[in-house]
Amino acid sequence: MNSKKAWQQLVTRPSKEFPRIFLPPKIDFSKWLNLAPYADDLVNRSLETLPALRKWMLEVTEFQNVCFEEESRLYVDMTCNTRDKTKSRAYAGFAKNIKPRLLSVQNKIDKKIHTHPLKNKISRKKYGKWLGSLKNQLTLFSEKNLSINTEISELDQLYQKVCGAMTVKWKGKAKTVVQMNVILEKKNREERESAWRKTWERYIKDRAQLDTIFDKLRNKRSQVAKNLKLKDYREYCFKQYERTDYTVKDCHVFHDTVETVIAPLYRKMLDYKREQLGLTCLRPWDTACDPQGRSGLQPFRGQNELISGVGRIFKKMDPELHKYFMIMRRKQLLDLENRYGKSPGGYQIMFDEVRLPFIFMNAVNSNKDVFVLLHESGHAFHQFLSRDFDFSYNREPPMEFCEVASMSMERMGMKYLNEFYNEKDVARSTAVAADDIFRLFIWIAIVDSFQHWIYTHPGHTRTQRNAKWLEIHERFHTGINWSGLHNYRKTSWHRQLHIFLYPFYYIEYGIAQIGALQMWQQHQKNSKMALNRYKKALASGNTLSLKGLFTKAGLKFDFTPKTVGPLAEALYDEWLQCRDS
Repeated sequence: MNSKKAWQQLVTRPSKEFPRIFLPPKIDFSKWLNLAPYADDLVNRSLETLPALRKWMLEVTEFQNVCFEEESRLYVDMTCNTRDKTKSRAYAGFAKNIKPRLLSVQNKIDKKIHTHPLKNKISRKKYGKWLGSLKNQLTLFSEKNLSINTEISELDQLYQKVCGAMTVKWKGKAKTVVQMNVILEKKNREERESAWRKTWERYIKDRAQLDTIFDKLRNKRSQVAKNLKLKDYREYCFKQYERTDYTVKDCHVFHDTVETVIAPLYRKMLDYKREQLGLTCLRPWDTACDPQGRSGLQPFRGQNELISGVGRIFKKMDPELHKYFMIMRRKQLLDLENRYGKSPGGYQIMFDEVRLPFIFMNAVNSNKDVFVLLHESGHAFHQFLSRDFDFSYNREPPMEFCEVASMSMERMGMKYLNEFYNEKDVARSTAVAADDIFRLFIWIAIVDSFQHWIYTHPGHTRTQRNAKWLEIHERFHTGINWSGLHNYRKTSWHRQLHIFLYPFYYIEYGIAQIGALQMWQQHQKNSKMALNRYKKALASGNTLSLKGLFTKAGLKFDFTPKTVGPLAEALYDEWLQCRDS
């Protein structure tokens, strides 16, 4: 790996693989005046023939790709170092000065194609799904919302800056809140409790500011829906995410299934842990530690070991996927280690013009980090397998299926955990992974239920919001004892960045996990067949509906106990087999 060059030097534009046909090689994106002539041309051009229309559509795609990639590059730079004022200003400047104008231009372009007399003569097979989406997106545009969306973006950035600056003093050293998670895996209970309390006290220190940020976000998002004459922001999000294959009612079915199928099994798992630890009750700082009192798994040391180990997993799994991972490694498209000033969380983002993915995460040498890299790599493989569609819409599949790609990769990658562990630790990691999935299902139901309430009760107070959080948290109870911890628990939702940054984007993980567990079962029976189905579904990009993509991968699209029950039982059985290792 070439450590002397940064990804910005290795991933240059314009792309040699996908050369520009419309825009010049160099553009200064800091001023709208530099983009305006090209935008005006696309909006005002006369399109009298079908060939002219097709050529114009490809040029529109190029214009979007180049602009989207600029935003993505600025976002990566900002999140990798939130303390760098120059990078923060650059991203904020694009969000404030460029993006609103791009959205306005996009709306004019959408109207132009939607009303064009030759629209129905272009290929339905290639563009039909996009044309349906176009009609929906036109109903979601309002000039009034452009400035509001800019303000929302600024608040999102502020949340990331506040969280990225959080540190906890631990044994004389400053640690990020992500690094404190490792201490929760230690066998010393007093140490775990101290780490847990210190971490949440750090969040409480910024509680007022985080509440203020969220109050503003809620109000502005509610205004976005009001400006479009929609019932509430939930209706806006369902339309924006184009959730045509499931409804609000289906989300409630998912919540009920988690409550009746997942939660009881997870309570059994936690009860086993409580017995093994010799405790009368489990406290929040007891859930991440090993039931046999061992220190947390530490499968690697540093980013390079993590990359090398996961690379070996992909080499064993599939030569094509390994090739894609090595491209990211060679081009430095992996920023994995946690550090002060780095935005929290993890993501995979696409550079649309060069059509290459970038992976961002906060690794702290833990077992979880291996699974996060497998997860984000699944997203990246999705991008690689669908990158040859010349029309960008066809490269942007439904979010729910994007998460099937990533979560399935976690499950399939587990077959090769011996790249990091001996046989005993493989079993231990497998048990931890099962525990994590059960816990995630419950957390998804809690977060999604909470967001449904938030945006259907836009006038709520902070006290009411926290009370509702506690009520929902208790509905999906797992037997953990929270007595005396009310002050921490009532705003524990502050740590979930999706609630701040990506409203209603969380149920996707639950839907995808249902698909991923089915893919895991296929992979156990016939790994080659499962991988072929997986790759064919990913290569379909956005040319099929969500249900169509599930079908392509050989998966059932169903949130009821009929489908989820057997999957949960199979996962529970795997945990039983591995728990005592």
